Amino acid sequence: MVIAYGDKVYLNIATSGHGWLTNDSSVKVLDARLSLGDLDNFQWTFRSQLGDGSSQSPDPLAGTCIKYDSRVFLQANNEDGRWLSGGLGQGNTDVQTGDHMSDGNSDNSSYEWIVRSNPGNGLSTSDPRAGECVSEKDQIYIQANHLDNRWLTGSSSSAVNTKDYGTSDGSQQEYFKWIVIVEMSPDNLGEKCVDDEYCDSSRCSNHWICEPKLTDGETCFMVSFHFPPPNETNLTKIDRTRFMSF
Repeated sequence: MVIAYGDKVYLNIATSGHGWLTNDSSVKVLDARLSLGDLDNFQWTFRSQLGDGSSQSPDPLAGTCIKYDSRVFLQANNEDGRWLSGGLGQGNTDVQTGDHMSDGNSDNSSYEWIVRSNPGNGLSTSDPRAGECVSEKDQIYIQANHLDNRWLTGSSSSAVNTKDYGTSDGSQQEYFKWIVIVEMSPDNLGEKCVDDEYCDSSRCSNHWICEPKLTDGETCFMVSFHFPPPNETNLTKIDRTRFMSF
């Protein structure tokens, strides 16, 4: 499945299966399994233009695939008028979601990013896969377009910055890779159950989550997190403490 302008996506930091880019009061990487009730905080829209601020407004290139070497804008979907902006502050390392329509600055270059298949040399040079469409689950690098040597990176903590890939050591460089996911579901957040026998309700859904024993009028399901994963023999009960309402 190719990624197109206007698509609402989730960005998973490749070095950590459970770390997702989120606009939750500030830009950070969080474990989405612990925030299933707030998945909108993790959702972003790839745009060809900044747009009018509404997260629901169609993109003028909607349906056109995003190609490597494209310049894009990433809009947060949990509130209107918020776009990912980087290369800010002292050292050009700060990342935030700003409102280009109200910040009084006609220079919107900090909101523009280059989608790359590899980090490149730090300059705005052509990507080796330029012209190829980006597909779901591709590992991409997201480079600031207005500065040389600045890429979007996560960390072993929740911090998100724009840093220099070339001066980072090997272990740190893994945090510069992002996986593009179109649909975030319990399937790609980690297994919750593999068989009905793992659930007290005897109901393991097709999304691998234990469902509760529903009574008339209930509209919620139970989400269970288990470590080790549910194929281990010591998983027998669901966690009755986590609920998520629709």
